[in-house]
Amino acid sequence: MQLGTFGLSHKKCNNRYLHKLFKTNLSESYSGKKLSDRNTAFTSSKFKHFLKHNTVTQLLTTSHRPQTNGKVGLVNQTIITRLKCEIRNSSYKVPWTKTLEKVTHQYNQTPHTITGFPPTYLMYGNLPFEISLKGNEIYPPLEEARKLAKERTEQYYKINKIRYDKKFQEADFKVGDLVMYDEFRYPNTRKLSPPYSGPYTFLRKCSDVLFEIDRPNALNKTDTELVHSVRLRHFQPSENFQLNYIQQNTNNNENKIITKRNL
Repeated sequence: MQLGTFGLSHKKCNNRYLHKLFKTNLSESYSGKKLSDRNTAFTSSKFKHFLKHNTVTQLLTTSHRPQTNGKVGLVNQTIITRLKCEIRNSSYKVPWTKTLEKVTHQYNQTPHTITGFPPTYLMYGNLPFEISLKGNEIYPPLEEARKLAKERTEQYYKINKIRYDKKFQEADFKVGDLVMYDEFRYPNTRKLSPPYSGPYTFLRKCSDVLFEIDRPNALNKTDTELVHSVRLRHFQPSENFQLNYIQQNTNNNENKIITKRNL
């Protein structure tokens, strides 16, 4: 269970920076598992070897499904919004990388709505202010604060789960079904590019929303890929539509002949 999000800024995301980052913060935030996207820096053999050496299990998000790691996306959106404001209000030109350090520091010093504590305090136990923003109440000890943050986060997760379950519809795919994969639209994707690829064979169900199909994964160099259910559609062969079309035309012609005979 995560206790909020602590932001770190750097102009490059490469193996050297990731090694330094994890060596510095591994003991403070170690949980045995690390979730990341499929950036080449995270999927490189050097970084995987580093995680394995430190007994850390790496979890990758599903392809083209940023909601899998939605918390990071929301943090990035918040920081980008604040970064735009800082750049716009600045009377002189400052490299955005320098401004990013300032914005990230402001984010880490700000108490979160859910946890009630700033990320800096939950991460390192450092107080951004001498007293909290609620009157004269001083923040509780670090371990107690982390416990409260965990309880508040779990309660918030339960509320979100209730909202999600009201609209969630379980996919009805079965092993052996033919499915089509909804391709991701990049900014440079041509307008007439096929929206779907396939058909692929449904191999197994990993969870309520995560499925495995026989679609080659060039990144991991595997013959199968794990995809989210929202990107799959049932495959309908063209013969089905052709038969319905012929049958409909046949019925229409028969109706016309009967009408002429009646006249």
